[in-house]
Amino acid sequence: MPKIYHVKKAKSDNPVVKKGESYYWWKHYGRPIEFSKHKPSRSRTALSPFFSEVYDIEDNELCTIEHPEELKEAINRIKNLKEKTQDIFNNMPKIVLDLGVGDLLESRINSIEKWKNEIESIKEYFTELLEERKDETIIQEFMDTIALKSFKEE
Repeated sequence: MPKIYHVKKAKSDNPVVKKGESYYWWKHYGRPIEFSKHKPSRSRTALSPFFSEVYDIEDNELCTIEHPEELKEAINRIKNLKEKTQDIFNNMPKIVLDLGVGDLLESRINSIEKWKNEIESIKEYFTELLEERKDETIIQEFMDTIALKSFKEE
């Protein structure tokens, strides 16, 4: 991930703001500088489409839920990410797979499956608790548990 810089007052016009306005900028090695009026999300600054999707799921699906039933969409997106990664693996030429890409893709597929299973087990656990007891502390415990779970970069 690149370091993100915040400029409070632009000294001159740039592609996103006029002189005097605030903006953010970042740069990946060997790529042009990128600008944004708003602080960019992790998914926007990730170079890998895979991690862009992972970060988007974490930030937009898992961090905004307030009830276990809302995990369905996150679980579906995780399943889709696994299917996409599996398709890439299945369609990759053997010679490329032998160069180490196969190991990386298999590792990602296994990590995604583990991630999905963890989210599903959290959903099941808290859904059962909610059925047993109608207690607001369960929802808070649920949100704390989701906040602690995250997919780790290889």
